[in-house]
Amino acid sequence: MAKTTKLLSIIIVSYNTAELTIQTLDSVFADLKQDAELVNQSEIFIIDNNSQDNSVSTIKKWIKAHSNIDTTLIENK
Repeated sequence: MAKTTKLLSIIIVSYNTAELTIQTLDSVFADLKQDAELVNQSEIFIIDNNSQDNSVSTIKKWIKAHSNIDTTLIENK
């Protein structure tokens, strides 16, 4: 199965910034959801650089709650 090419790729880097990262994701999602087609043609990559706070679990919860947008969490250890 061929992967669909996305129109927009967003990369967010996180390190011990759970609250700020969620605020950023909420802001991006609010802008994207104004255009349903853009939501379908977008992807978000979140790179977590071995956060020691609750960033990873908080981001995973956000991803689960927003399953209509292609979001990938990359956990660097």
